[in-house]
Amino acid sequence: MLRFARLTFAVCRFVVVFLAASVSAADFSDAFLDRPLLTSPSFLVQGNNITATREPREPLHGDRAGGHSLWISWIAPENGLATLTTDGSSIDTLLGVYILKPGAEAPLTRLEKAVDSDENEISTQTKLQWGVRGGQRYEIAVDGFAGQVGNLQLSITFQAFDELLPRVLRRTRDRSVRGGAAVILTVDIEATEMMDLQWLRNGLPIPDAESPTLVLRDFKPTDVGRYELRLTVNDVQFTSSPVELQINTEGSIAALARNRIEDAESSGIDTDPPAPAGAPPLTHVQLSDVGGGVSRGYSGSQIFNTAYATRDPREPLHCGMAGGASYWFAYTPPLDGLATLDTEGSHFDTVLAVYRYAPPLTDYSALIPITCDDNHGADGKTSRLQFEALHSEHYFLVIDGVNGARGFAHLNYSLEPGIHLPRPPVLVQASRPVTASVGTTLVLEAFVTGDEPMHYTWFKNNAALSTPGASTLTLSSIQLSDAGDYSVGVSNGAGRLQTPNAKVRVLQSPEVTVQPSSAALTIGFPATRGFLYQVETADKPFTVVWDFALSAVPDIGGIIWVTNSLASQNALFFRLRKP
Repeated sequence: MLRFARLTFAVCRFVVVFLAASVSAADFSDAFLDRPLLTSPSFLVQGNNITATREPREPLHGDRAGGHSLWISWIAPENGLATLTTDGSSIDTLLGVYILKPGAEAPLTRLEKAVDSDENEISTQTKLQWGVRGGQRYEIAVDGFAGQVGNLQLSITFQAFDELLPRVLRRTRDRSVRGGAAVILTVDIEATEMMDLQWLRNGLPIPDAESPTLVLRDFKPTDVGRYELRLTVNDVQFTSSPVELQINTEGSIAALARNRIEDAESSGIDTDPPAPAGAPPLTHVQLSDVGGGVSRGYSGSQIFNTAYATRDPREPLHCGMAGGASYWFAYTPPLDGLATLDTEGSHFDTVLAVYRYAPPLTDYSALIPITCDDNHGADGKTSRLQFEALHSEHYFLVIDGVNGARGFAHLNYSLEPGIHLPRPPVLVQASRPVTASVGTTLVLEAFVTGDEPMHYTWFKNNAALSTPGASTLTLSSIQLSDAGDYSVGVSNGAGRLQTPNAKVRVLQSPEVTVQPSSAALTIGFPATRGFLYQVETADKPFTVVWDFALSAVPDIGGIIWVTNSLASQNALFFRLRKP
């Protein structure tokens, strides 16, 4: 017998705030194995990473490139909230906080993230907040972004609570979407009682967005920007690391304009981008968004929000204008031709500039100015320019705001390589089969290239649906009646295609599957996406003694899958609970 169990939480009560003065308790260590151990509730460590190195198998801290990392260890004195910052450092910093799992493998391969990394590309100083467990040892790394070296300052402050605080485990990564598409953002958390959740867009609360998963239907240009999940327990309030959403009308989720040129170099339009070594996987993104070997960059728009943009003091003055809020976009044209750029649709006075460079970028001095414009757009405030683009060259397109102006930005690009025949729809990636829990929201999408306009018709069990034609189909709060085979027909003036069926299965109760050939039993537990669950086992159905087996978060369909070997354990009972 299988049972689905719930756990009642204890009330979290505020106890004390540690106000001990920060002191230089230890030196950093370049080598992970030589890291010092700190046990005081608050500390300040200062050092310099000029001679520091990055060890083999060391993770990318903040999931971004560093190269000169330093380490310390810290043991949390009690349950509470830890705040880790690099305020006072002379360089752009990265932080990583890990738990060293037991095992015989090399230590650096046993590091597990204790808190989702801060990938904030806007601020040079890094801040992490997370709920800590009393007595838990945390491995802390500080690095210089993009190989920067200089003076580092790392401090921690601590607030104690008699109960556990929620902990952010993982969140959706920055991405671009198509206008009008449906987007799902999820922050996986280890939940606690008395916890309030609130999604923020560009710092402002989103009405009725109070769960770990945020569903954005019909994504519009005014929706672009930074999204954070704010967690509140009693008087304590902190947020998850921000997720930046932009629009790329050519459908490239990896194409992102960035505030920092080093980030932009690896996230622009490239006809054949190499996979970066050690790059973290995308999480909670529809697999149908991910295409490979597709040539983009002919005609499109990148739409983003520069509300939090800054200007690197080292970067040039674009068109000689006083800016202060620049965003960079890397562009490799698919063919030689005449490129036309403009910022029509932007909400502020823009400056637009183009530079050529040879990757990898080492410094702003390596940029070769090509052309720029200030006020030749239609309204006299937007920008427009043209330049001869070569497929063999790499370019940076940069938008800045006159006198630091910020807001919604549109970077529109088109390339005229010559006349070509209309291109019929070509399927790059169809929606994959998925099993979903009752109540979960799914987005099905077909990624198709070809000449616009495209016309979409969705089918369920070969019958056309009456939903508006779009490249995405949103199944909201799925019920058993939503199960079936889904496909989409896509057509334009040059041809038509029908995607293969993607089977959607819906679970309302646990499902058990036995594979006799491998003597394996698989259980699918319906759950709620975004929460951390525990799987427990017992040797008889009616017992008060249940043994912990593993912790897991649901997949994109809201299902937790458990596999058990019948050869070694022949009569176990399983249950799922939310801690």
